[in-house]
Amino acid sequence: MEEVVPPHKIFMDGVFPSQKIFILNIIEVNRHKVVISTMDGVEVQLPLVWRGHTFPILPQDHREQGFHEGTLMTMKQLGIVVRRALGLPGVTPLGVSVRILYGDTTLGVHQPLATIMDKQSQEFQRANVRCHFCHLELSVPSWPSECLPGPFASCYFCEDKPSWHHGWCCPHNPDSHRYRGRSHTTRYRASMTATHTRELVMRGLM
Repeated sequence: MEEVVPPHKIFMDGVFPSQKIFILNIIEVNRHKVVISTMDGVEVQLPLVWRGHTFPILPQDHREQGFHEGTLMTMKQLGIVVRRALGLPGVTPLGVSVRILYGDTTLGVHQPLATIMDKQSQEFQRANVRCHFCHLELSVPSWPSECLPGPFASCYFCEDKPSWHHGWCCPHNPDSHRYRGRSHTTRYRASMTATHTRELVMRGLM
């Protein structure tokens, strides 16, 4: 008898193939530039200091936010910029996900670029004490009553581990005024679950 896999077990058991991954490796980063390499060995060098208040190849909605320091970009925004510099669409299709690596570490979607800079730099110090979105203090409860600055262990909504923003500030938190919709991965999972369920119904297995 053919086994019927419940939709909630799809990703746990690997019934469907994972998203295709577009990998980028950060080779060098400082307050002036970031150098990134694709898996094909193509290098992209982006300036992080420029005149004015916008990064010319950021998407329109990001330009309107008035970014004027490249080190404030998140990995999501950096991925968009790099893909556009490579002549590719900034936003990937649902079945493709961008992963940015620094050494052996996979960086979080909303992790600020400054968090991988030199630990003595002003950019690093600032990024590790303030929420990336609201700029209020990040604090991690410690025993017995102190609160130490630094990233949270994780974010429930975007699944960044660690997380440099408050949960209530996450752009994937439906109750946040910064809400920008479900994450790319969440939408992919929902799409695959719906597809799997339709297939089971058509085959009379549900």
